[in-house]
Amino acid sequence: MAVGSLVACGKKELAAPIITSVEVDRRTIVVDAQATGAVEAINVIEVKSKASGQITRLPVETGTQVKRSEELYKTRVITTPEYETAQLQLTQAQGAIVRAATNVDLAKQRLEDGRVVAPVAGTFIDKPILAACGPVKQRA
Repeated sequence: MAVGSLVACGKKELAAPIITSVEVDRRTIVVDAQATGAVEAINVIEVKSKASGQITRLPVETGTQVKRSEELYKTRVITTPEYETAQLQLTQAQGAIVRAATNVDLAKQRLEDGRVVAPVAGTFIDKPILAACGPVKQRA
């Protein structure tokens, strides 16, 4: 059997620590930190309008938190009459395109009308070609 022993060589024995207990309860932990210094943004993004004009609406203030695609400001770059004029010009241009396409179709039809084709397969036996002013002379 093994027996362990502790031998103290001239040292005093240590006193046992006193352990006290307390009842556990819930409390709010307040975390408060104060500091002095300068606050700097991690990312600074400069936002500019693609067109110049008069600012008509500015719904955000300095320091406002914004979301992606949220309107920051609105400028008047074109007036309502200018917009309506552009719409009218577009409608007129679309009408011109329709007229041009119709003219192309009519020209294609006239071109095809000038070409006479055989209605059926067979032997061509007569060549009576008449011009507006009489028969067309054939060259040998």
